[in-house]
Amino acid sequence: MQFIRQISIRSRLILMLLLVSGVSISAVAWVGYQTGRESLTERIYQQLLTLREDKRRQVEMYFNTINSETKVLSQDPTFAKATRDFRKSYKALEKKVTVGGGKIFAQGQKDALKAYYADNYVAKLATVTGQAPTAQSYLPRNAASRYLQYHYIVKNPKSKDELHSVKTANDGSAYSKVHAKYNDLFRSIVKEFNYANLFLIDAETGTILYSVFKNPDFGTQFRTGPYTTTNLAEAFKTASRSKAGDVTVTDFELYDPKLEAPTAFMAAPITDKTGTVGVLAIELSAAQINELMTNEFAWEKSGLGKTGEVYLVGKDATMRSASRLLVQNSKKYYADLQKVGVDADVLKRIKQHKTSILLQKTASDAIEKAAIGESGTQIGKDYRGVPVLSSYAPLSLFDLNWAIIAEMELSEAYLPVQDFERRVVITSTLILLLVSISTIGLGYLLVKPITDLNEQIQRIQRGNWDTQIRTGTQDEVGELSQSVQQIVNQFHQQSELIEQKDNQFHRLLAQVFPNAIADRIKQGDTHIAETVEEVTILLADVTGFLDLTETMTAEASMSLLNQLFARFDKVAERFGAEMLRTVGDHYMLTCGLATPYLDHDRRVVDCGLELLKVVRRFAVEQDLNLDLAIGIHSGSVTAGLVGHRKVAFDIFGKAVNYSVNLMQSCPPGHLQVSHPIYKRLHDMYEFQRADDRADADATLPVVAKVWRLQRMHVAPEVEALEVAKALVADESLAATTSRDDLSPETVVKQDLPELPPPLNGNLSDRQQGASTNV
Repeated sequence: MQFIRQISIRSRLILMLLLVSGVSISAVAWVGYQTGRESLTERIYQQLLTLREDKRRQVEMYFNTINSETKVLSQDPTFAKATRDFRKSYKALEKKVTVGGGKIFAQGQKDALKAYYADNYVAKLATVTGQAPTAQSYLPRNAASRYLQYHYIVKNPKSKDELHSVKTANDGSAYSKVHAKYNDLFRSIVKEFNYANLFLIDAETGTILYSVFKNPDFGTQFRTGPYTTTNLAEAFKTASRSKAGDVTVTDFELYDPKLEAPTAFMAAPITDKTGTVGVLAIELSAAQINELMTNEFAWEKSGLGKTGEVYLVGKDATMRSASRLLVQNSKKYYADLQKVGVDADVLKRIKQHKTSILLQKTASDAIEKAAIGESGTQIGKDYRGVPVLSSYAPLSLFDLNWAIIAEMELSEAYLPVQDFERRVVITSTLILLLVSISTIGLGYLLVKPITDLNEQIQRIQRGNWDTQIRTGTQDEVGELSQSVQQIVNQFHQQSELIEQKDNQFHRLLAQVFPNAIADRIKQGDTHIAETVEEVTILLADVTGFLDLTETMTAEASMSLLNQLFARFDKVAERFGAEMLRTVGDHYMLTCGLATPYLDHDRRVVDCGLELLKVVRRFAVEQDLNLDLAIGIHSGSVTAGLVGHRKVAFDIFGKAVNYSVNLMQSCPPGHLQVSHPIYKRLHDMYEFQRADDRADADATLPVVAKVWRLQRMHVAPEVEALEVAKALVADESLAATTSRDDLSPETVVKQDLPELPPPLNGNLSDRQQGASTNV
């Protein structure tokens, strides 16, 4: 009460109105918030339920469609006839190979098949499984099967993904004639219905008589072969005992012939008047199931936002469709799985197969409920341990006992609720603010001078230094404004001085260091040291300059060198390179050091060629005998700031030393490169060995080989255009050359300096004073 007595009536009135308004607004906002939150939460649950049910119907429709297609195709007379024809031709081939022996299936062909299994199939299988299987254990038992695998897989001229396009092996066998007859038909069925593969299996022997896509299971037998325990073998055995029209469905399993890729099948008996002649097996497309569950990878368009996904789970609690995060952001997916303790071997296999099917465990309370036939929506954690809103339900898919899960991260699912909360708070605050403004309006005239002073100071804070502080009063506030104006004027003068010094400092940094290094120094990084793996270094020696210094004054020689190096700097900038340093008449530039380039070596070679042209034009202008000896090498360097009181940016390493050797051994007027650069650019430029050791290639280390550039592989008109561009870029020539003289035809005719002819002498030519006259 003592506080109330001490404040003014105006202040008491303001406090009373604010209190009444605040209580009223808070009560209304709380009731509205609770009602809105319940409504929005129900809508979110319903949205996730709708997505789940939509995908459930699509999946069930997909499986029912494949089931119907398998049933219809297995009862088609064409398939029965094809099975009989393949079986008859296979038996004939088996007899022919058995009786003919080496004449029909030569030992070299057998060895080639064994080599394919050992070096290709089994080797890849061992990488995937982490085991050490033998090629012999996977080779077909039957001679005819080996014969077919040799001719349709090993000898097939097509790539692995195009093996199915070959109609016949052109071996003259009856089997190849039957294969040519039916292959286009079965290929069109697989393509039209989007199957992963189609198999015709002999009901009696279990032999895979035909498959559209030729894998190592082609021609093998499911009763005695290496794949008798696979899910396809189980599907065959069940279907071969079933009556016509019955379809057998298998769950996804890791299938050896496809290098442990998750694979599922549908199979049905092929019958005719004599009974069951074979089994038709359809391999389900995991890719199509993934497209179905992801709405063709358009999650956001289907209403799943940025984190939502719908996936299938098998009875073993592993996925039967791909994880959204694995498809969209595999690095984050792997990192999340590592955080929750997923076994490293499982992660390795997911990376190898690029799928989470059969590999990603998804155990959760929602999945356990779906497994016992329950459906619903609840808050829980997903397979990454992230809080999610999860909608679950069982799937009616034959005997597969799968479940479908629709999930969205809780943080995103409740965004509408959070947005609503923010709107309630903002609206309530605005109403309270309006009431407050109304209550304090009476004091406007009293506080206006202080408000004006505050606004003027804020404008100054935003950088408007020209603002004049005036309140229009002669009282204490007016005196205060005058004092503030004096302080502001003094501060403004000091700020301008500091800014001027700062600009000078930045310009000095840009002149001394590369741009990227200068930026880091501006940010306060004074301990710069790093290793850069791919850098191309050019070292150029201005030959003839030292002789000029003996006949010229110091000022004249330095002016001459500065003019030449200024042109070099412009050329380097055009090609994305940076001048690192000069030592006497040596000029050093790099590419890929501060700014990475994929073609850093090509840029530097092109830059070196341009430098040769520049120095020759300069020599012609100045009537001097100058030229360049250039060495270029690529490699790893260590770069950083050197020194304490006087700091310099420098690089060092074997690559730098080797560039120096290349320059020192290069004759004037030439450009020498190391073998790594030659190896990458030899198809773009014409090189010649320059180390006189061509007969020792077999014993020389790669880095010891030196190559001298002869010319660039380019059409004459293109070369003329490049010369024209160089002339325009050269400011010294641009001032004396008209635009009409810069056409490709006139440029070619100009008396420009040419590269010297190839030097076949030894590398001591330069030491003997060899130079090129322009």
